[in-house]
Amino acid sequence: MKLLTIGLVALSAAVTLAFLLLRDNSNQQINRAGVPSPDSINKADVEITADSLKPADLTVNKGTRVVWTNVDSEEHRLISNIFGSNNLKKNQSWSYLFEEAGEYTYHCAIHPDVEGKVTVK
Repeated sequence: MKLLTIGLVALSAAVTLAFLLLRDNSNQQINRAGVPSPDSINKADVEITADSLKPADLTVNKGTRVVWTNVDSEEHRLISNIFGSNNLKKNQSWSYLFEEAGEYTYHCAIHPDVEGKVTVK
């Protein structure tokens, strides 16, 4: 009985570890490729204003984390076909780690005229 209990605890720990390593971590520092140090991740910043994104057209390399910061007094929520943020209040930030090459257009769900594009090489 004692061996069965130890076996179940070990199995539970292994399943939990596998879940943590394989889950979608696109909005976290940990990704499927491992656990990079924060210093090893490329970063690009975008400001969200009342009527635009600065820069609205951004080109980055694979492995770049783009950080959007709302500098407007109104809330904004960014959406695309690969990501979606929560509502961002003034001075709040949200980020996404771009791991695949391509062109990704996005916009604010609250203010549809606020549009942007990230090109990943």
